[in-house]
Amino acid sequence: MQRAPSRTVSFRLSGSQWQAIDAEARKRKLSIGDFARQVVIDACDKSGEETPTRELLSAVERLRDHFKKAVVAILADAGKCDVADAETWVNANFTP
Repeated sequence: MQRAPSRTVSFRLSGSQWQAIDAEARKRKLSIGDFARQVVIDACDKSGEETPTRELLSAVERLRDHFKKAVVAILADAGKCDVADAETWVNANFTP
């Protein structure tokens, strides 16, 4: 099956939008261009299926949530602090 030829897309972003996309790209260790391309592709995907990028981001988010819950449980179970203090500490130290 032959793919349609690709075409170039170009656009400008305001300073705050540029900073936001730059920060997200750095978090994912991608260039700004590669990250912007993936965002556009994901937004245009009309299949309704999860894209590999969305699946990965969802999996990472679930892993973060599980990790945070585990650390809260360990701190509270060890008697180092109560659950509320453990949650406060985890949210302050493990939020991207």
